[in-house]
Amino acid sequence: MTQLDLEQYMDNPDYRRGVGAVIYKGGKVFFAERADAKGSWQLPQGGVDEGEDLLDAVRRELFEETGIAKDQVQLTGVYSSFTYYTLPEKFQKKGFKGQVHKWFSFEFLEEDSKIDLASAQDKEFSDWRWASVDEVLSEVEPFRKDAYEAMFKEFRSQIDANDS
Repeated sequence: MTQLDLEQYMDNPDYRRGVGAVIYKGGKVFFAERADAKGSWQLPQGGVDEGEDLLDAVRRELFEETGIAKDQVQLTGVYSSFTYYTLPEKFQKKGFKGQVHKWFSFEFLEEDSKIDLASAQDKEFSDWRWASVDEVLSEVEPFRKDAYEAMFKEFRSQIDANDS
């Protein structure tokens, strides 16, 4: 992805502005199955409200979608750019053709039992698991894969260094 490619999406109102969270522990990444699309797995992500700080937005989205509170994670990285993707027509909602994301990485500081999707405000996910970066990249929906690969190029070394 070149900067020129990215700029055409950053300024395009058809692409929703958003944030994404890479939560990791023990060299694995939090990977969740969408409640509305059985078999579709992704990382937590969501939209940014008008005037909202991006770090505040990712913490809000993380809590709303997973029930993981900001005191359960430690910020370890911010992706140096943005990623984007175009959604397949069946997933285009609210007038958006795609999404542009700023990604943040967090180390999960708690026991796994502290993750309770039933306590999440949004019932976006029905299941979750810890997965390797390679598993995430092989199982994520194809339209998200290039964005995930770009983001993981920066975050992979800190995830792998956390392998215990």
